[in-house]
Amino acid sequence: MDDMDKARAEYREKTLSEWAGFIEDVSGGERRKSWCDRDQIVDVLQRLAGSCSQNHMFFPVAGGLDITGARLSTFEDDCIEIMTGNVPNVVRPARMDLVRVGEDDDQSYLRIECLELDPLVDDKPGDKEEIARTPSGEVYSRFNWDEGVTGHFDDNGRSVPLPPGTELVVRQLTPGVFVIFHKASPYNHCSGTYQAPQDSMSADEFENYVKDMI
Repeated sequence: MDDMDKARAEYREKTLSEWAGFIEDVSGGERRKSWCDRDQIVDVLQRLAGSCSQNHMFFPVAGGLDITGARLSTFEDDCIEIMTGNVPNVVRPARMDLVRVGEDDDQSYLRIECLELDPLVDDKPGDKEEIARTPSGEVYSRFNWDEGVTGHFDDNGRSVPLPPGTELVVRQLTPGVFVIFHKASPYNHCSGTYQAPQDSMSADEFENYVKDMI
């Protein structure tokens, strides 16, 4: 085994160990567990970000990013904000399920079903809406974020800048399913998973899809 292969093996072993520890902790030893309470969902995701940084969340439609934290939304009812880097992703969760697959939890995962959100800024949004949100909760378009201005003008005709602390926020508008695996999992290394197969399958169908990879 050369140095590169050794490094990969050590990374996989460490990541799986962290993931398996997290899964055992939140599952209480059960093979399947569900949460519908938003506070509990946030608590589990926060524990994930703290104990297993090498996680990966796959989005509805396509793509994926690592979770760095989670919090209840103080701006939108019934919503939570899943942090990817410094960006809050606003979702309205219906439920979150933990599904344990295999004996070592290598393919175990979290599945989050999300409900629809109405757009706040975009007239013709797609599945997501990117907005600029001020600390007081005012919202502006992605264009305003890129330009750093509110679109208003002061008495001297100068553009009013976005206030300090304004965040770029991504809102999941369409109903969809997120899934979370550890970063060294077989699922995470299958290219087709970035096309969001979880979003076109029932919960049972997706579980069987994952089991077939073992």
